[in-house]
Amino acid sequence: MRNIVLDGRDPLRQWRRTPVTTAAALLSLTLGIGASTAMFSLLNALLLKSLPVHDPQQLVTFTRPGSTNPLNFRLSYLMFDALRRDGGGLNGVAAYGEQPVNIAPAGQPARNARALFVSGSYFGLLGVPAARGRMLTGADDDVAAPARVAVVSDAFWRGTLGADPDVVGRTIEIVHQPFTIVGVVDRRFLGLTIGQGFDVALPVTSYDMLYKEGRLKVGQLSWLVTIGRLPAGAVMSEVEAGLQPVQARVIRGTPMPEVVAASLLKTPWRLMQTSTAMAGVRVSYQRPLL
Repeated sequence: MRNIVLDGRDPLRQWRRTPVTTAAALLSLTLGIGASTAMFSLLNALLLKSLPVHDPQQLVTFTRPGSTNPLNFRLSYLMFDALRRDGGGLNGVAAYGEQPVNIAPAGQPARNARALFVSGSYFGLLGVPAARGRMLTGADDDVAAPARVAVVSDAFWRGTLGADPDVVGRTIEIVHQPFTIVGVVDRRFLGLTIGQGFDVALPVTSYDMLYKEGRLKVGQLSWLVTIGRLPAGAVMSEVEAGLQPVQARVIRGTPMPEVVAASLLKTPWRLMQTSTAMAGVRVSYQRPLL
């Protein structure tokens, strides 16, 4: 022990004699360790981790031929609704769109937040549980009478709502309209877009109630990312091969100008396996990150 103390005295003396150099060295070590930790966390999230959902290997995302990022391909609400009713050879489909919103929890000023507008099948299809309360369901997603309900992320619950144990049933204002919180999402689920996350999830049919744009009624306005679940034992290429007649039925059954329908039919639908938290980001940024 005495030898260790003696061995350490000389370096300490040197450090005291050159405080600027010592400070620079310590700062460099701190920044290096911090940067390495941050980079590994990003690599782990984008390249290594699987989706925190039920059977992620069965999840697929609709895309177009040659696309490396499925988020570049979207469907209108009416097209998604037609696909949902058709089935398309999948064990369920779901859709979501991202949108910044203003949220004002009771007694707090309004703040910017990130919302997910999700179909009623979204959380059920993914198998994401609620940490408190319940998740959104198909009963909340009625286009004729959208429910004024929301689920919040674990981070929003803890950070903005103070980890309120009685959060279920609490009212918050979203775009100046009251919504009732019915659940808190499991803390492991941060959404399907790594690096962005979300604060609140709302029924997709509540979009027009908030913004009065009529977006849900325009057949050619594509804004929803669409995902599906393969049947047990199904081969993705075989399910994909059967999409052409499904695509034709969906597009022809959706009100839109003929020239738009003809254009959409020229680009066949494809499926991309969504076995990571963000397949598109993984593909796009894998090489630069490595």
